[in-house]
Amino acid sequence: MAEKKKSIEENLQRLDEIIEKLSGEDATLTDSIKNYTEGVGIIKECQESLEQVEKQIIELTKETSDEEQDK
Repeated sequence: MAEKKKSIEENLQRLDEIIEKLSGEDATLTDSIKNYTEGVGIIKECQESLEQVEKQIIELTKETSDEEQDK
């Protein structure tokens, strides 16, 4: 079954955790690469989510503007 897409807030929280792990002195190189890779994936997911939200805002703004012009 496909994994449920996480919210931006959940992804940002996970990124904070990853940054903390990467900043720690105990991390092995293998773990650091694994965490870094996960972080890059999360960033891409956040960017896609933000692009969708931006498109929605542009569309809503356009609709509102069109409604105002019709009055």
